[in-house]
Amino acid sequence: MKRALNILILLAFCMSAFSQTSLLNDFNFENGGYSLVGIRSAKLKKTFLMDTLKDFYTNDIKILNEFKKEWVFNKTNDGFKYDFHYTIYICKNGISIEQFNINLSSNEITSAKGTFFFDSNKLISFKRKVKKAYRRTDEFKTLKQAREYKSSITTDKNLVFITPPIWNEYDGSFSFDGSNGDSLTIREISLTKLTAEIKKVYPYENFELEDLGNVYVGTKCQKALAMKFKLYPIWDQWGEYHPILTTYWMNDIK
Repeated sequence: MKRALNILILLAFCMSAFSQTSLLNDFNFENGGYSLVGIRSAKLKKTFLMDTLKDFYTNDIKILNEFKKEWVFNKTNDGFKYDFHYTIYICKNGISIEQFNINLSSNEITSAKGTFFFDSNKLISFKRKVKKAYRRTDEFKTLKQAREYKSSITTDKNLVFITPPIWNEYDGSFSFDGSNGDSLTIREISLTKLTAEIKKVYPYENFELEDLGNVYVGTKCQKALAMKFKLYPIWDQWGEYHPILTTYWMNDIK
């Protein structure tokens, strides 16, 4: 009986270990050029942990490998909350290559690999090992100026991270009614189908669609597409993105 119980315990342990996922296992930090950056949400009320850690980063290979070793999680069946307290960016030479969102209230972390149970102690334990990232926000008169500035700082050794701006690829957006008079929601219509239709009529235009709810579709693009778009009724007219850039630095740069 005792032997059978020990076997069951061993099986349970093995199954638990097998079901765990290492979120950072794909990164070979020894190659250099990597950093892990944690940015607090500006929308949610600050928690004690957020006030303690603030915005942080590390590019220390030893600390990065400690994150890799510790950040092993079990999947959860709960749906991830759309609000999150921290976004964690894995960067290579200052460019984000993967990100994770953490909700400290529901104890969840989401990634391309799924949603996992998140133990806050696996963030608290790095409190004295990470460094503070200093936030800076710059506003520009034109998208051209903003893009030139963004390009000019990418080689600055004090730069930690550039928050990917919405205007990085597109100049602005507009939205349209994708139902074409039918009583279907956008989820029933399919953004994939709408994308294919637009590409067929405007094959040389670069754009990205998003579900705005009900029958409305947001369209990120260049102004040229918005001005000639005739496929569906326009719901919200073209608007150019406001050129604001948020960056994070090793030092408090004014």
